Amino acid sequence: MKNKALIAGSTGLVGECLVNTLVSENISVKALVRGDRVSSIALLEYIKINFDNLNQSHDLFLDVKDLYICLGTTIKRAGSKEAFQKVDIDYCIEVAKQGLEAGAKNLTIISSVGADSESSIFYLRTKGLVEKEVCKLKYESISIYRPGLLIGPRKDI
Repeated sequence: MKNKALIAGSTGLVGECLVNTLVSENISVKALVRGDRVSSIALLEYIKINFDNLNQSHDLFLDVKDLYICLGTTIKRAGSKEAFQKVDIDYCIEVAKQGLEAGAKNLTIISSVGADSESSIFYLRTKGLVEKEVCKLKYESISIYRPGLLIGPRKDI
């Protein structure tokens, strides 16, 4: 299988950097986005998606070997703890499941330093819960990155 990657969370600080890195390494990238976005780069395809209806988008994952999940939000931007968990847990798990069902072999997900499903701190518990759930999936490899504070130019997309 030719190197083809799919990135969920491709417009955030980490996701955008990942897109640029993969394309520079001559890897074909499908980048899931919530809004309209066009690429002039032959190896990069932006695909507008409604994460609430992801189960209707199975074809997006076909021919993808490597799946990267860089999804994340803040409680302030999400508007509530429940909405935050929808993005940081539900969407991540559904993307991971869809990728596996379509034949992806490798899963990489961005989490957080201190992630712990039993933490008394909501954010760290949320990150720990998503880690726990994706680790139950039968990928050939799962990589979980736990960065500390992310520093860089942010965009409100």
